Order: sequence, then structure tokens, then C-alpha cells
Amino acid sequence: MRVLIAAIVLVAAALAQTKDAEKFEVVSIRVAAPRNMYVGNMKGGPGSSDPTRFTWEYAPLRSIVMRAYGVPPFQLVGSGLEDQRFDIAAKVPAGSTPDGLNAMLRNLLIDRFGLKFHHENREMAVYELRLAKNGPKLKETDLSIATPDGNGKPIARPPDIDGFPSILPGTHAADARYRNGVMRLSFGRYGIGDLAGQLSVELERMVIDKTGLKGAYDFRLEYSREGLTPMGGPPTVQDPAPSLFAAVQEQLGLKLESAKEPVDVLVVDRIDKTPTEN
Repeated sequence: MRVLIAAIVLVAAALAQTKDAEKFEVVSIRVAAPRNMYVGNMKGGPGSSDPTRFTWEYAPLRSIVMRAYGVPPFQLVGSGLEDQRFDIAAKVPAGSTPDGLNAMLRNLLIDRFGLKFHHENREMAVYELRLAKNGPKLKETDLSIATPDGNGKPIARPPDIDGFPSILPGTHAADARYRNGVMRLSFGRYGIGDLAGQLSVELERMVIDKTGLKGAYDFRLEYSREGLTPMGGPPTVQDPAPSLFAAVQEQLGLKLESAKEPVDVLVVDRIDKTPTEN
């Protein structure tokens, strides 16, 4: 299963509560009928094969706010945001960017849901990512590797190995396979700050890079998702694999330690659970 890592590494964006210029040309948003889905189904939009059409089926209101404002779950405060789900179908202006799409979602929330919010710092439990006792087990990326061949054509993606997805040599990328409760991730040209962002999403808690490592690295990570947020339901068979905490230490030579730090959070003051009419 391919995991949307990009969706996975979330960064703060558009923190000011002002209307952006970008808006959908046409948009329909309706309360979604109950269905057997754990996560919503998002298709199209800028950067896809269908850039001018964007659909998001069974989207939780919390997820819409997270996507629009670029905040992970632990940095969003507001009750009842999971209670309602929506089907969104929109026409996106030609030439729009992914950031522009997020601005359109922000306008949608403000115009149709009456969203009001503010930011504040709150002391929260976090994890600090530090060097383990024997140091890191990371391979620095060979930045001399060129992705095109001598004719300027892209090098073919290598085959997957040992259940891990392949990464095109020299590229900044991450991909994952999830099977029977075990996650196998491959990272290429990844900084430790990028890894901290990925771990933040998986652990639903801010992970702060305290390693001091500044390079770009190629590495893999395999761990059991037991005890973590389910992905589409429980596995039928559980493969043997270490916990995420053990995997980070054993496979990467790093460790996660609990701490408390002030964290910027987006606090929803008001949001209507039913949008205005299309």
C-alpha cells in the first residue's frame, strides 16, 4: 500500500486569519452519507493527472481544517470536528498550485462554515529525537548520483526489495508499504528534521530534532503499528516487528525521549457543522 508521505509531513502554513485570493471556480460540499470508510478518499487537484478537478469523499471536518491550515492533529484544538463528514467536489482554476488549493480550502471553511480561530502557545508533551548510545546508523546520500541517464531520460525506479518500496537514487523522497500491521518505509535524501515530521504524524505528538545531524540520508524503517492509530481496520495477521520506538533505536541509532515544550496550536473558536447552501 502506498502511503501519502507528503500528506504525512505537515508544516505550519497560512497562520494569519485573512481571506486568500484563491477560490474554487465551482464547489459543491454536502454532508456525507455513512459508509464503510476509515479515511476519506481524496483525488485530483494541482500536481495530479486531473489538476482542475478536486474531490474529497467522506472528509472529516477536522481533516479539512488540518489540510487547509497545514497543522497536524496534535496542533489543532476544537471539539466535535470529527463528528461530521463531507463530500467535496470542486473545479480548480487552471495553473493552481498545491498551496493555492489549500488557500481555496481555507476560503471554503471561512465562507461556508463560518470558521473563526486563533493561535496560542500551550505546553504539551513532546518527544525529543536524540542520538542513541552507539550513534546513528544512517547512510549519507550520495549527492553525486544523477537521476537522469546520459540521454537526459529518468533512470528506471529500482525494484522493491524485502517488502520495502524502492526510491529513485539521489532523490528526496519517501514511500511506504503497509501489510499485516507492519509498516515498511524507505527514505531517500532525507534530513532528520524531515524524519521528525514523519514521526510526529505517526505518533500524534510533536517530535523535535535534537540530534544535531545536518546531512541528508538514505535509510529504511520497519515497525509494528500495534497500538497506533488504525489504518483501515485491524490486520488479520500480525507479522513480527519491533515497536516504532524500538525500531528507531535499533535500525537508525536514534532514540525518542519524552519531554514538555511550548507548542503553537490552532484553536477553533467557532465552526458550523453544516455548511451554507451550494
